[in-house]
Amino acid sequence: MNRLVILLKEVMESEILAYREMLALSKGKKEALIKNDVSGLDAIVAREQAVLTKIKPLESQREDIAAKIAFESGTSEERKLSLPDIIDMCEGRSREELVRLRAELKEVVSELSVLNALNKTLIDTHLNYSSFFIEVLTGHLNTLNTYTQSGKADGKKTGGYSLIDQSV
Repeated sequence: MNRLVILLKEVMESEILAYREMLALSKGKKEALIKNDVSGLDAIVAREQAVLTKIKPLESQREDIAAKIAFESGTSEERKLSLPDIIDMCEGRSREELVRLRAELKEVVSELSVLNALNKTLIDTHLNYSSFFIEVLTGHLNTLNTYTQSGKADGKKTGGYSLIDQSV
């Protein structure tokens, strides 16, 4: 089992490096979104895809190693071992290193999750802003909210006003 734990640590270290690379790219993506740098954003997304293709096999390797550890330890095939389970099975230096790697991986993934949520908000804001101006320019934003005598909103249509002549 020791060789599997060593292999698990190596895979986790590779995962941490890959997730740190994703974190750096997400920070760059945030800056590109703020600056409205579309070409820079496009390049970052392409690099993110390349990093993701590195992460997926690492995750599979980690799961395979966990399954092998479960098999060697005699754990039921129905129950998959989680990383905390494997840590509980280890002692000494191996245990300490796995605890450290797990904490580091959780921290990086958590930071990445927060940053991705912020980037999603920035993207949604840009999309809403763009959609609004497209509607204004094409005349599709043509309801005029006025109030009736009873105080309720009356969404009357205005007369097809458009800043762009669509009959060209």
